Formats: sequence, structure tokens, C-alpha cells
Amino acid sequence: MLKAVLPETVQVIDERAFYRTALEEIVLPASLREIGNSAFYSSALREISLPEGLEVIGSEAFYCEELSRVCIPRSVREIGYHAFASDTHIECYGGTAGFAYAKGRYSNNCTVLDAKNISSLQITLLQTEFVCNGYEIRPEVNVLDGGTALKERTDYTVKYEESIYPGIYTLTVQALLSENYTGSSTLTYTIRPRTVRHLVSGLKTASGKAALQWNESLGADSYEVRRYESKWKKWFLVKKTSKTTCTDVSLQADTNYKYRVRACADVDGQTIYGDYSSILMVRTLPKKASIKKTNNSVKKGAVASVNSAKTDLGVKLDTLSSAGEENWSHVSDVTEFLDGKGNYCIAYIKAHGIPGIHFTPEIARLQSKAIF
Repeated sequence: MLKAVLPETVQVIDERAFYRTALEEIVLPASLREIGNSAFYSSALREISLPEGLEVIGSEAFYCEELSRVCIPRSVREIGYHAFASDTHIECYGGTAGFAYAKGRYSNNCTVLDAKNISSLQITLLQTEFVCNGYEIRPEVNVLDGGTALKERTDYTVKYEESIYPGIYTLTVQALLSENYTGSSTLTYTIRPRTVRHLVSGLKTASGKAALQWNESLGADSYEVRRYESKWKKWFLVKKTSKTTCTDVSLQADTNYKYRVRACADVDGQTIYGDYSSILMVRTLPKKASIKKTNNSVKKGAVASVNSAKTDLGVKLDTLSSAGEENWSHVSDVTEFLDGKGNYCIAYIKAHGIPGIHFTPEIARLQSKAIF
């Protein structure tokens, strides 16, 4: 590395003194007062420390592509055109020639050392949680310095990411170059999938099954279906599905169940959830009585078989007073109709009260182990 150390007696560096040299580092003396035009133009300087007491920096004096940052002392009163390359980060002090120079050309690449860093102020978002609506979302920002509210586009600007779909987003509050504020601060906000709507019981709801369906939710990759268990007083996961339908099986017949669904969005390895839908009450259907017709004629004592019939299904057992004469009377105690072989020797069974199902009268025999 090529390095130079100037003696303490040097007060002026002449124009083009180190023009296009391979010099990477130089130590300047406290006695230095002036640096001439193009003194270090296009040199290999990577860093420089300008001494307090320096007064004049000539045009293109430090126009070096490799120079990443420089601090302009308070003592400098004159700075020439293009004294520094546009990529060089300028550090300066408010109310100085360095500040005036940086404000005109380096407003986005400058730090005012004696200004307040905006990150130390009270910066808040009016809202941090949003629901996906298909449009870009830009939260409103408040910046307070004590009791004084800063003004956007006067004291600071806000840079937003493109934020339309569910995810966690970052915005940047950047101080506009001034003698009062400098620096930047970042805040985050979340966009969630839209709440599931129109949760209803599906057509496949049956005995021991509950079928659910709902509308597609904007921003959702999948859906969580949960059922409430009163015994445990908890909501248990039934299924996570990418579809907008779900059938819950292995349930009890003729029983009420509560369900709710929420949308999920998978973003960068984490899941973002929407709010739960309203609760849907689903009642499973009763068990269906199985009736097998064994005789087409209507005769007293003719038989058929009925399997798994229960009183909560509304099955009514009736008798025929004589052949061809339909005089129905409800049987209150079916056990008295058992014959010696454990069969019911009676004429008709009629099923009532099963939602969506109607049985016409059938000549029937009941298995002895049927429960009523």
C-alpha cells in the first residue's frame, strides 16, 4: 500500500499534486490550510482525515472513486465544484460550509454529525395490522420530537416496499438533510389473509359426518378447520387444506358440532393467519333405518326386517287390525310383540321425523336385538 505522511510545516497542497497517483493513504498535518484543485483527483485514496483548521478545498480535489467517506471540519469555509465524487459519503456539521455543500449535492448521502438521529425520535404507525384487499397498503407514519410533530416531505420521507399480498413488510423513515435531523429508522407492519366468509354446511353432511364449505379468501394459500370439543373446552384442528371444502368424519349421529375456519398464508418459512370465521353449528343426521321389504301383499303377520332402528329416529311401530283394513295404533311397548324366536310378528313399520327422508309403510319384522 502506497502511503504518504506530510510534515507539520505544510500549509498548502498544490493543484494536481497527487493527480492520478496510486496513493491509497495520506496523513495531513494540523498546519494545513488549503488543498488545491484536483490535488488528489482520480487517485487510489480509500480514506482521508481532514484536519480542523483546514479552510479551502479546491474543485475536484478529492474526486476519487475509491474514497468511501470524508468528514468536513467546521473550519472549512470554501469548497469547490465536485470536490468529492458522488458516491462519497459526506459527514459535516450544521451551519457550516460543509453542510451547505452537502445539502446541494449529497442530500441522500450525508450525515450531519451534530443533528438528532431520527431513529432516536418517537416514530409510530397508526396501524400495524392490515387485511389483504388486493391493493397496495401504505401505513401512515407519525414522527414526534418531544411534543413537536415532524412533517413528511419537509423533515423526512417514507420509503415503502410493494405490499399487496399477505406478509411482513418494512418501511424506512429517512430524514431529509437538515441541521436538525439526520439518519433513518425502519418499522414493520403485517398484512393478513382476508377473513373466511360464508361458512356453511355442505350437501355431504350425513350421519356421523359434517361437510363444510366456504368462499375463497383473498391472499390465502390454505385453510385451518377447527372443531370445538366441549369436553375439553378447546378448539381442535380437524384439517389444514388448500381447498374450500372439508368433511369431518367419525362423528356421532344426530349431534350438534361447532366449527370455525381461518385462512393461512405461507411467507418466507412462516405462516400468517387471518381472523377466524364466524362459528357454524352443524347437526349430523340421525342413523338411517334400513328396511327390507319381504312381502308385497298386506297381510297381518307378514314380515320384513328393520335394522338399527332407534326411537330418537322417530320410528313408529303400528299394527293392522285385520287384513286390508288400515287401522293404525301406536305401539308403546314393543317387547310384548316378541315371539318365541325373538322376532316381532306385526304388520307395519312407519318412519317419521327424519330430515329429508320419507319411508312409505312397509310390511316388516324387527330383529330381536333392535333398540327402540
